[in-house]
Parts: sequence; structure tokens; C-alpha cells
Amino acid sequence: MQICELAPMTLGAMRMRTLVVLAGHILLSACGKAPEQTPLPTLKALAAEQAGVQIDIPVPVVDDAMMTRGETLWARCSTCHQIGPGARNMAGPQLNELIGRRVAALSDFNYSEALSEVDMAWTAQALDVWLTAPYRTVPGTTMSFGGISDSYDRAALIGYIYSTSDRSDDPF
Repeated sequence: MQICELAPMTLGAMRMRTLVVLAGHILLSACGKAPEQTPLPTLKALAAEQAGVQIDIPVPVVDDAMMTRGETLWARCSTCHQIGPGARNMAGPQLNELIGRRVAALSDFNYSEALSEVDMAWTAQALDVWLTAPYRTVPGTTMSFGGISDSYDRAALIGYIYSTSDRSDDPF
């Protein structure tokens, strides 16, 4: 086998590789920088970068330790959001099938004008930026959440949200 050939991978191996790459990217992107020193792009700027580009949406998968951490972090989110079978909108929208969904796309939820103006799909990268400081990435958002400064925690939460989402049309 040549070096450039890829060996067949199981779905689980592909998902784990995707998470490792995602977590590594998130962790390395914050090396040596304090969160307050790192300028955050707005979601509109991220959307502009992605305009006209086909986005490969990574499938975050977490190991047991990350899943446990993600579940712990989700407790803060669950005061305003639901996820899983039967999830409904509360103070915030339900988060089933969030990764790949257009920002502010649920017709039965009243999003802020600021978030409604963002024209992009939620990706793991966009969620990572958003969860760092929602009020800084979308000035004018009504989401009253200060953000998560720790990149591992953000990766764990993103993986948890994806893993527990009710994805009725998930091809996997």
C-alpha cells in the first residue's frame, strides 16, 4: 500500500478520527493565548469566509470521559434548551440536528434579529466560536450565556450535543 492510500475505516474509527482532529484543532488554536487576548470572529465573518464553499461537516464523536464532561456541561444548557426525542423549544430553541442546520432556521422559534441575520450552517467550528462567547460573536444576541473559555469543554459539549441529538434522518 502506498503512503497516500487510505485504508478502509469503520464508521466508529472515522468518527473517532474526526473528533481527535477537531479536538486537536480546538486545543492547539488556543495554545499560549488567554481567551480575552484572542480576538473572536463574528459568525457573520465566519459565514462570509464560508460563502460559496461546500462545507464538510465533521461528525464529532467523544470518548467516555468527554461524553461525561459534555453531559455535565449540558446541565447548564438544559435550563434553556432541550435535545433528544421529544425535544421542544423553551427559552432557547431545541437543538436536535443542530450540526448542519442553518443558523436561526427553526420556524417555530423567535430568534433575535442579530442571529437571524447570520447566513450559514452550524458546523463544529461555528459552534466552537459561538460557545466561546455568544454575545461577542453575534452582538445583539438574546442568548444570556457568558460562554465557555476552555477548548476541551467546548469540544466535549459539541460532541455531546451531536451524540445525543435526535437525528431522524441520520444516514449512520
